[in-house]
Amino acid sequence: MQLTIGGTNRLELSSHQTISSSAPVSLSIVFDTTGSMDSYIADLIDCINEMAVSLTKSGIAWSTTVIPFGDLRIAGDTIETDLPWVSSVERVTELLDAMPHNGGGGNDGESSFEAIDAGVTRLADRNSGAKVLLILTDDGAHRDNFSEDEILKRLVQSDILVYSVAPSQYEYYRQFAHCTGGEFLELSNQVDLSSISEKMTLLGRTIAERTNRVLMTGGSPQVLLQLENGQCRAPPTIPILNRSDSTISSTLMQPRPSMRLNGDIVRRCENGTPTSMTAPKPQRARTR
Repeated sequence: MQLTIGGTNRLELSSHQTISSSAPVSLSIVFDTTGSMDSYIADLIDCINEMAVSLTKSGIAWSTTVIPFGDLRIAGDTIETDLPWVSSVERVTELLDAMPHNGGGGNDGESSFEAIDAGVTRLADRNSGAKVLLILTDDGAHRDNFSEDEILKRLVQSDILVYSVAPSQYEYYRQFAHCTGGEFLELSNQVDLSSISEKMTLLGRTIAERTNRVLMTGGSPQVLLQLENGQCRAPPTIPILNRSDSTISSTLMQPRPSMRLNGDIVRRCENGTPTSMTAPKPQRARTR
């Protein structure tokens, strides 16, 4: 496959190309461990293990860490930012099993943006061929220290590939993924836990394939986005997690945004029109 930017620079992307072990991938997992996630956490850990297996089978040299987070408005909740980097499926299992859990307080919203910011900081010092951030949460974010535009701008400027697994009503999680070249996977409150593993394994293969392309650009998701025609385009079909249907369903997401930074202004291209990322009000009652 040949992609062109600016009409002159050309890059050949072959589906048969392999990834050199000299260009490792760093994956930072931002993991909501509040009470509302309790019924999901064990299954999500299994899913992440399957994803690690997929990355290993792809030939990618990888390492990962996790940033467990809660709601900093609640006494005792934390964001853990010093857990080690590991590079084997066995160590990933140990790391995830030992991560601290948080209460969350029963209110709407968590300290998701602070945790994402911490995940970006953990990636900043990594000498990696590509940097990937995976967000796992079932709730929206407080705006105590960051707005969604500020987080989006940092993700883009840090050239990080973002994958979000989150409820669809919080549009900014989708935008974080689309504007960095990653994908969004919807997590509803009607999740069929028996089907998550297969879907997350698929996500693992998607991350592996996408990271392969990023590595071919020198490790820059933003360069890859520019190479991919430099405009809005229809993204691939991805699965939705839905407890009401045990089979793997899918949906075509909104066009992947093309982003341009201009000073402090972040403009998102959606059907050719910059859009607001104001989050809608939560549509469900939270239980802990």
